[in-house]
Amino acid sequence: MYGTYTDYVALFGDGGLKEVDYRRHGLKADRLMDAYTTTVDGIKKLKEHYPTNAEDAELVSLCHCEIVNLLWQIQVAEDAAQDMRGVVVTDAGVHGKAISSMSAGNESVSFGSASGSGTTAIDKAVSDKAEQKRQIAELVRTFLSSVPDANGVNLLYAGRYPVCSGM
Repeated sequence: MYGTYTDYVALFGDGGLKEVDYRRHGLKADRLMDAYTTTVDGIKKLKEHYPTNAEDAELVSLCHCEIVNLLWQIQVAEDAAQDMRGVVVTDAGVHGKAISSMSAGNESVSFGSASGSGTTAIDKAVSDKAEQKRQIAELVRTFLSSVPDANGVNLLYAGRYPVCSGM
């Protein structure tokens, strides 16, 4: 993977993200980063020409951890949204529905919508896959723009991989 759980915890704390979840989200982050750093002729620059400069390698790791964190936040928001839909799910299965309103005689009480307003960036990413892709692309551009691979080719350059002397 392009980042480690230790790097992630150093940046964000564990915040409930277990190492096994980091691995799952980390593999997704790797695939996403590969998609942005693969040339038109199929050269996977991160896999084949990982940056040798320590600062550049650190930016790759930071990008990886940021994407993992975004994917984790989206999962947490999706899980919370599922819980708010009224279904209570545990390891033992579905247990029932959350109460959204109650009536007794002539009186009725409603507890409001459980769906949320979707106003945060994470809420938008949960409800809109295009927004999720946009946020990931923004992270990749933020951290990998102007970062060269081991041969000096910009990681985000998508054209044909140039033949470098020494290759």
